[in-house]
Amino acid sequence: MISALCSRRVRPCVRCFVLTLQCRAMRHSLYIRIKPSLLSVKDVTAGLLYEDVPLLALSKTRKAVLQVGKAAGSYEGRADALVTNGFDAERSIVGDFEAAEKTLRQFLKQVEPRRAWWQIFPFVPVMVIHPLEKVEGGLTKVEARALEDLCWRARAADVFVWTGRTLTDEEVRELRFPAEGVLHNR
Repeated sequence: MISALCSRRVRPCVRCFVLTLQCRAMRHSLYIRIKPSLLSVKDVTAGLLYEDVPLLALSKTRKAVLQVGKAAGSYEGRADALVTNGFDAERSIVGDFEAAEKTLRQFLKQVEPRRAWWQIFPFVPVMVIHPLEKVEGGLTKVEARALEDLCWRARAADVFVWTGRTLTDEEVRELRFPAEGVLHNR
């Protein structure tokens, strides 16, 4: 890979060597488990886990995010804030796409590694998204597409929508999915 970046030199230049190290170090795999009462984002590469209630407090005037998670519950009943759960609907896992997207972005910030001054590329992980509730009879194509689009809009390098048993960290890291589940977008 280094020689492909620096084809005119015998030894790679420092810039190409640093870029190659960044590309190798940047490939993070995230395992996202969704319930209306709990959203779990785990970086299986770094071992970071963030779990919280998928509540989102938005400012009514600017539509800016005020708080996310349990802390957003403190804004309940205030006139200047709107508290919503984008993953809570009667028949589907995604009830409000915009709120779900903003919630997912805020959760991803909690597991995003801090960048050093020399790292120029943004955090773009591979995401495996796994709805745990409201999947009786399987996901419809619209639901699977909505979950996939949530991840794409949250800067994913690649997205896998999975229903079945809970995956291990090794299965997520290697993108190895067992036969007893369904991979929806492949």
